[in-house]
Amino acid sequence: MASKNGTARMSKAKYLDAKFGYGDFFAGRGYRLSYYSITALLARVYQYAGKTTDALACAKEVVEFGKSSGTLFYKDDFSGITNVGTNVEAFEQRTDLKLKSSLIFAAYNKKAYKESEIQRYFRLTTVDDNGSPVSPDYFKIKQVELFNNRGVEEWQTDIRSKNLIFMLQDVLPISGKWFVNSRNPEDSEHLKISPVLRLTEIQYIMAECYAREGNYGEAYRILNDVRGARNLSPLAVQGSWEEFQTDLIGDARREWISEGQLFFLYKRLDAAFNLNGTMHKLSRGEASLPLPVDQK
Repeated sequence: MASKNGTARMSKAKYLDAKFGYGDFFAGRGYRLSYYSITALLARVYQYAGKTTDALACAKEVVEFGKSSGTLFYKDDFSGITNVGTNVEAFEQRTDLKLKSSLIFAAYNKKAYKESEIQRYFRLTTVDDNGSPVSPDYFKIKQVELFNNRGVEEWQTDIRSKNLIFMLQDVLPISGKWFVNSRNPEDSEHLKISPVLRLTEIQYIMAECYAREGNYGEAYRILNDVRGARNLSPLAVQGSWEEFQTDLIGDARREWISEGQLFFLYKRLDAAFNLNGTMHKLSRGEASLPLPVDQK
């Protein structure tokens, strides 16, 4: 009976793949909301709600499961990005530009790649809606500034800078997470992955919860675990919320490059960030979506 059921499931998967092209989707466990991905999501929600105890409990459950399982997407594995070199040939050899090993949950979009859009956004010079030439500086990563911590430059040692920053036409530093294989762009499987929840976010949640309780030793232990896995020296423990928040944001900015998380971090913490050389906090208007015209 089990064999028949297995055959039926396999036939259904083949049918769906043939009809809709869903084969890749059904092969990925990380695209489904499992118990632990839901628990991780709850940790995020509780953190937003200011329920530190509940957020910490959920985050702990996820991290402890990850440690005990030793499998799935609950670890840091950079073997897929550590080819030597930052040129096109080196990036074409990399197999894990979205760092799947630390993903707890991700969205999947088989049609994420659009050649016309990718070429438009990632050319050094493109044109605006009026046909005027412009340079896509909004994708440019301020590498030295981003990987500077307490006055120490870390961009040459941090795995995320050394292996995930691509020099577009050897000039413009952009996130390697959106690198397109120049020979077979449709086969750039990582482009179809949109990270939603990472193990590192859950670690950040735990660290922040401990810091809010005044336990800065444990908060920095967790933050330094993240840094150590990325080839960085541990930070000295600071004894104030302001100093810890600065260090937390400093690492999160590197971890979430091009993933859309930083906006929500700055909004939730009401934290200032460098905007054209001036420290700026999001205003209410900047932090909120405008009301639809028919609801004003």
